[in-house]
Amino acid sequence: MIIGDEKFGIRELLESDKLFLVKWLNDPLILQYYEGRDNPHDTEMVNQNFYQQEDNVTCCIIEFEQKAIGYIQFYPLDSQEKKEYGYDDLDDIYGTDQFIGEIDYWDTFNEIND
Repeated sequence: MIIGDEKFGIRELLESDKLFLVKWLNDPLILQYYEGRDNPHDTEMVNQNFYQQEDNVTCCIIEFEQKAIGYIQFYPLDSQEKKEYGYDDLDDIYGTDQFIGEIDYWDTFNEIND
């Protein structure tokens, strides 16, 4: 577990998580926010896009109450990316990409914080 408690956690991606990614990335509601509606992912695409990442990308699963509900990846920005975003004078800046794949959980975190 990278971070978490009994309610919420982020852990590194496992081979067995492939089924979640294929399921989520074939849902048009998810695809409209991540990867595009016209870009559903089969197992081969999931392998290529999520399991053959560069060494500096950390791929993770988001869990809520020990159920996989989404995906997040993070990676250090290179000097050109830092400059592009206005962070060229700072060290150790990371980028992230994420989505909640289980639509029933889209509003869960708002409810927790109310």
